Amino acid sequence: MPEPLFPLDDSVAEAPAVPAAPALSPEVTPGEHSGEPSLLRGTPGGVPPGVVAGGRTPPPAAAVREDLNAPWDFVDMVIFIFFGLGMLELANDVAAWLAISFAGVKPEKIIEFATTNAAFIVCRQAAWFALLLAYLYTMVRMRTIGPVWRTLGWRGFPRRSVKPGEAVPATSALSGIGKTAAFLGGGALLAVCVQFATIFVGTNAKLPIQALLADRRSILYMMAFGLLVAPLVEETVFRGFLYPVMARRFGVVIGVILTGTFFGLMHAEQLWGGWGEISLLVAVGIVFTTARAWSGSVTVSYLLHLGYNGLLFLGTYVATGGLRHF
Repeated sequence: MPEPLFPLDDSVAEAPAVPAAPALSPEVTPGEHSGEPSLLRGTPGGVPPGVVAGGRTPPPAAAVREDLNAPWDFVDMVIFIFFGLGMLELANDVAAWLAISFAGVKPEKIIEFATTNAAFIVCRQAAWFALLLAYLYTMVRMRTIGPVWRTLGWRGFPRRSVKPGEAVPATSALSGIGKTAAFLGGGALLAVCVQFATIFVGTNAKLPIQALLADRRSILYMMAFGLLVAPLVEETVFRGFLYPVMARRFGVVIGVILTGTFFGLMHAEQLWGGWGEISLLVAVGIVFTTARAWSGSVTVSYLLHLGYNGLLFLGTYVATGGLRHF
């Protein structure tokens, strides 16, 4: 049986000699075309596609990391952003109509109500986040038969490969519970560092977020949203959906910076006027995205995010004497 023209494995091997092209008519000189169709036309020197000069197969293209190999691209990201902005406006309008129609809010007071009432903001954000997740789930389900959440980056903890006979390192021996606690603690430590940095770069002006933490009920609404909803959805959107596109298009480093910056700017409305606080939140977003890039898993950045928010709310609980003094 004749040997195949190209090697079946990924190694670079010598290819058998290419058969000589049919002889040209005497009237045609080398480099000219006789006008007759040829399978070799369009390839340099009459070499079949897939074989470089010298009869060697080209090296395989660099493979994309599994955690970045998502079935969506830059155009899909742009479409999603416009969809998200449109759905935010829709959620805001519907929530405002409900507040005017059923909560007795006067139309002339709706703007103030929409920016200071925690229940209104949490319900609006929850509805918006539900629409975003529904969009992502539908898109992924239409693009691949693989697990939707794994495709969106929700994988297990990173593992270090161990060679035969090599002792298992202590970090690899940590249980799932131990790793979970470690990443939650890392997020809490990050929150402590950010609060310390706020002493030097923070503002003394009253920020919009402070109006949402002025009474017990509002804080409970914000706690429930900040612990149960926000980390899950924001990590899926930013580190699960946006980051793979940024990393493939601009490289991992630029992708981490851009994704973290977008994350921080999304929260700018809550911190408007506190440019130091906004800058610190951009840095927090970069840390979360770095963890995602290092581990290849949204699970790690989610736990950091959850630990970060948890420590902030714990500080609020302690500072208000168990939500009794404001």
